[in-house]
Amino acid sequence: MMPTRNEVETVVQRRLAGFLRRASMTTAPHEDNEALADPIGWALRRLGYAPASLATITDDDLAGLAAGHVDALLDLAELRAIESMITNLDNVSTQTGPVRSEWDNLRKDLLTYWEKRRPLVAAMWGHLLAIPLDESVKMVRMRAL
Repeated sequence: MMPTRNEVETVVQRRLAGFLRRASMTTAPHEDNEALADPIGWALRRLGYAPASLATITDDDLAGLAAGHVDALLDLAELRAIESMITNLDNVSTQTGPVRSEWDNLRKDLLTYWEKRRPLVAAMWGHLLAIPLDESVKMVRMRAL
């Protein structure tokens, strides 16, 4: 049995629960998390599959997934979700009354996790990838002046 989109999302959300909660990117159970559509699609493309849409991933897109690629898909989707959170979070902290949002701390935590996770995923699944994870690529941050 091949995984459904909901099953893939459930696993990725469980793995990244703390980060997703801190980034306000969680959804109710059995509800599509649109923030995970791109990471799942990216993972499929890295493994050599061609989803029907760049914006929407369906169960049909996962139907042809080889059984030996399921764990690679989960790890790659997790990695891309981390990268998406890093690039979508502002590098600032905000405070409204007693409520403070430490976005810069979340970015630092995500970067630390990403730096450890990416080489592990590349080492474990690199032989399966249609497009390799380039170890020479470095994260770049832009700051507004």
